[in-house]
Amino acid sequence: MLSVLIWFGMAWGGGQVLVAGDEVTFASDADAAVQAAVEAYESGAYADASRQLTALVQAGGDEAVWTLHVAALYEAGRLRAAERAAAEARAAFPDDVPLSVLGAIVLADLGRGDEARGPLEEARRRASGAWLVRAWLAEATLHEDGGDLAAADRALDAASRAMPRGTDWAQLADVVARRKAALAQHQAVDRVGRVSDALGAGRLDAASQVAEAGSDDTVREAVRRDIGRAMVARARGDMTGAITHGRAALRAADDAGLLRESVLGRLELARALAGAGRREEAAARLADAESLVSGTSLTVRAAEVLVARVLLAARDRQGEAATGALARLEALDVDQMPEAVGRRAEEARAAVAALGGDPEAAATRLTAVARSWRSAGRPAEAARVQLERVRVRAAMPAEPRKDTLDREVRETLVAAGLRAPEAEVLAATALGRADAGDLVGAIAWLEEARDMATADPSLRGRIDGWIDEAAQRLGVTGPDGGERVVQIDEGIRAYQAGRVAFESGDTAAAAEAFGRAVALLDRAGDTDRAAQARQAWLLARWNVAMGDPATPSSVHTAIAAEASSAGLSELEARAGASAALAADREGTVDPQRLGAAADAAHRAGLLGLARACLAARARRAPVEGAVEAARQLDRWKEGAAATTALVDAAFVAWRQGDRATVSTLVDEVVQRTGEAAPTGPTASDLTVLQEALAAEAIDPAASVD
Repeated sequence: MLSVLIWFGMAWGGGQVLVAGDEVTFASDADAAVQAAVEAYESGAYADASRQLTALVQAGGDEAVWTLHVAALYEAGRLRAAERAAAEARAAFPDDVPLSVLGAIVLADLGRGDEARGPLEEARRRASGAWLVRAWLAEATLHEDGGDLAAADRALDAASRAMPRGTDWAQLADVVARRKAALAQHQAVDRVGRVSDALGAGRLDAASQVAEAGSDDTVREAVRRDIGRAMVARARGDMTGAITHGRAALRAADDAGLLRESVLGRLELARALAGAGRREEAAARLADAESLVSGTSLTVRAAEVLVARVLLAARDRQGEAATGALARLEALDVDQMPEAVGRRAEEARAAVAALGGDPEAAATRLTAVARSWRSAGRPAEAARVQLERVRVRAAMPAEPRKDTLDREVRETLVAAGLRAPEAEVLAATALGRADAGDLVGAIAWLEEARDMATADPSLRGRIDGWIDEAAQRLGVTGPDGGERVVQIDEGIRAYQAGRVAFESGDTAAAAEAFGRAVALLDRAGDTDRAAQARQAWLLARWNVAMGDPATPSSVHTAIAAEASSAGLSELEARAGASAALAADREGTVDPQRLGAAADAAHRAGLLGLARACLAARARRAPVEGAVEAARQLDRWKEGAAATTALVDAAFVAWRQGDRATVSTLVDEVVQRTGEAAPTGPTASDLTVLQEALAAEAIDPAASVD
């Protein structure tokens, strides 16, 4: 008999590949293709195994082949493909327990816990041995996602009771034991969670080691490594590095359909962008994250995203946005979730209280949260909250004293490993004064804090940025200082009006308001705010243009040029693609321009626009366009879609009576299908084309749509 052990990593292995139980068994005379797939799977070459197994299941594989196929796709991190394969397998073998459990695990990772519960309940009734253990482990994951740790613990107890006896199951038993221990100690098992735990404890070097440890031979692990690297870079004050790693993680997670990692990537990227002062971009990423996770079973992750939205909106003095996000957070019943989520929710409540004019209540909440973080062994989290409390108190009407570094705060900052605690507190106090409108005092205190921060270059760099921001807000240099203050104030009000209009969906009004802000801030010489307003202005104008199909391509082209001048590469790619598509509708664009626009959109992570440009290019040059679309999709690592494009081109050539081109394309498709994803061409597509070639007769009027 030929057999293979089913392996699982992410769902309950903490990023480590662990043997998880009983064998999938094949006939002793299994052919070479099956043996090759088994060998690839057991060696950890999940991507290779999944490609080989695609051909086997299309050739009529049995339950064992399908089980290994779904597991290989899951381990390779190709979650969308795993979902499709699991659904097909369940339809073909509805009574198979392993396939039921695997399908539920995939659904849980996609945030579709409600759909997963039925198959899991059914599997638990009929399963035994290792598959029953797996079903209970998956049930525990669903409860953890929803924040019900007591129910997760009960599921892990059930998994322990279901564990088969004997040394063959030692690794599976270890998985259950480690999950249970981590739950009891409020610790994470996966790589990103362990990086977060280490950073919260103030152990930066340990966090870096966790981020870099192990392998990244699957998409999921590579994504989690990049997220961990982004977290460590941000903790070190390296926002450029954090943004770079965050973007890399996000692209890979989105391409693979890894929902958990897509949300985590957006959350971490938003924090890095906010740390770099790019608050509009940060807000957009958080809005994307909330949209992704809303309505899924990943309730704890949704709460974390909403906390981040509250804090960012409160920092930008956006009262309506902050209170709205807080209301959505409270609707999740966060007080019943893990303690860490509850503490962060308290921080969000404090931020809204301070914004609403009750800084005393905010400071009281923050003091309690800081002490709770400290008692939980997370001094770095406690230090962050203590500094926020200092900032809130400094914004109160009474003039703050500069000896705010009391014993409790000092001990917390020292425990967190901060190298210049006095400078940290003085800087936080200065920022509070800036919040209160005392910009002159804020600048003086920030300069004093910078002089004290000799032991921490990263802090000195951040303080320099805060000084520049306060000076820009003050705007009193030179003989025309009074006039500049008026212009800056008017520009800020126009910008805020534009944000309100944009958030309400009135993009035309937003574009007009942002345009006024740009003119005022440019005239006042407030270059930073003018650049921010210009970015918002261009984005609003692009939205207006996209809202009207009759907008001429020249408008899109102008926006793309301005975005390029402003260094807004993503908006440049968006407008460049929309300009090419508009020109195509006008009949004034060539296939090369559409192809270039598709490439630029894809580099910016705008897959929808990229594919739209490819589709337009294919219409412009029917056979050649579809073939070139396939080549571009290959360059983008979209192999299945590329194969489908070649089939489309072959059908076009068939309709045109071009037998030679049909034959060439069919030969290429046949060579590729063993490597195509399950979304590739179906056997019937190839059969139609091959039969037409065999008959040496092509009917140009025939078509398959």
